[in-house]
Amino acid sequence: MLAAGCEPAVTAPMDADSFIRVMVELRRAERTTPDSLAFDAKRREILERAAVTDSMLFGFVRAYRLDPSSMSAIWDTIDARLNPTQGEDTARSRP
Repeated sequence: MLAAGCEPAVTAPMDADSFIRVMVELRRAERTTPDSLAFDAKRREILERAAVTDSMLFGFVRAYRLDPSSMSAIWDTIDARLNPTQGEDTARSRP
């Protein structure tokens, strides 16, 4: 979750937490489905369950296009949720 104050006054069709949740689910589905047909079905299921459309996802990205630092933080959050131990490995390797 992004800290309060990290998000600019952006008008987006969905909030950042919802975008992050859906993108994490979509990325996980992409990694675990055996082929594109299975992924397409899983993708539709994920979007329907979250009450999100393609237009909303694209609209979110468009809304944040002029705020690259916030969008970078959002993608970092998605990456951290997909790879939770990566941060721990990095922390352990530091002196």
